Amino acid sequence: MVYLFLVYFGLTFVAENEAMDSFGYVETFVFYSTLPFKDFFKVLSGYYSHGASLDFIEPTITFLLSRFTKNHHIFFAVFASLFAFFYLRSFNLLYDRYTKNPNWNAWLFMVFSVVVIPITSLSGLRMWIAAWIFFLGAYQVLLTRNPKFLVLALSACLMHWSFLNLNLLLIIWYFAGNRNAIYTPLAISSFFLPQLMQPLLEMIAGFTGGGIAARLEGYTGVSHSETYQDWFESTAWFIQLNHDMIWYFFIAAIVLIRIFKKDVMKGKLEENWYSYLLLLFTMVNFGRSLPDFGRRMQSIFILFASVYLFLYFLKLSEQRIRFITVAGAFPLLLYTFIEFRAAADSMSAWLLAPGLGLPLLDPGLSLAEVLF
Repeated sequence: MVYLFLVYFGLTFVAENEAMDSFGYVETFVFYSTLPFKDFFKVLSGYYSHGASLDFIEPTITFLLSRFTKNHHIFFAVFASLFAFFYLRSFNLLYDRYTKNPNWNAWLFMVFSVVVIPITSLSGLRMWIAAWIFFLGAYQVLLTRNPKFLVLALSACLMHWSFLNLNLLLIIWYFAGNRNAIYTPLAISSFFLPQLMQPLLEMIAGFTGGGIAARLEGYTGVSHSETYQDWFESTAWFIQLNHDMIWYFFIAAIVLIRIFKKDVMKGKLEENWYSYLLLLFTMVNFGRSLPDFGRRMQSIFILFASVYLFLYFLKLSEQRIRFITVAGAFPLLLYTFIEFRAAADSMSAWLLAPGLGLPLLDPGLSLAEVLF
């Protein structure tokens, strides 16, 4: 039932806001519907976009689907089904662990981990479908070191090229192991060398060329960074504040656990998770000087950090609400509210109304128009 609801959310998705990525996807989808089938390989080669790139899954599905329809509701329903598959598989992994020692603290962070990147983020479908593909693979790699799940994590790059960075870190961990004596100084240095990621990305662009280089330029280019920074500075003050609050909350919580409760987190998965988290934190902190790249990667870090706290609370036998949970309640709730407000622009006002298919009678009416 949950899977069907998530697909239904995609079917009723509102893509009327020109400022959102979803509007661009609709334009591309409609454009592809006008192309002859012989142009399929032109689409894959990036003839109509940035040039050939690694992430060919989305344009392949978009082009093939455009052979049958140009209805963007079906387009989003198809991608919602893909999102829902990896999203629910990931949640089931967490829930299976939760049932072994259910408690309110673990429950909060289990729920928050799936709120970080919910179905409402379908507007940026390539990035966030790739995020759940990567998470599902990385979880199993950190748990079992099974190489077939490393392949699954690597496949996220076929949905969005930026997961090359996260997979590079996962490969480093896979072969180097839990070298925290090396990872910790790197993490600390990221506070003092915040500009390191930009020249690294530019170097990758120089080696790769083609479509990946063009997309990297989209993150590292001065004009893009300035445009994103101007947009972010124009947002409400509480949105800007919450980005910092949630970031530093998780950093502080993890540091406190490592200082005072290190012995609790001695399990194989917990140790592996922390080591990879150090590498991930280092990359994200280095990349925060690139606003768009930094914000996206920060969401991935928050996802992994919330799972680390979830694993921590599963190790505790007491049911009482802990200090970390109390301290995190406000930033977590504010983050959830902000996600809901952002989602309201693309959520049909009729989504939860009685009567299946009712949103399709007035597909352009978003929840934001009704409530805000």
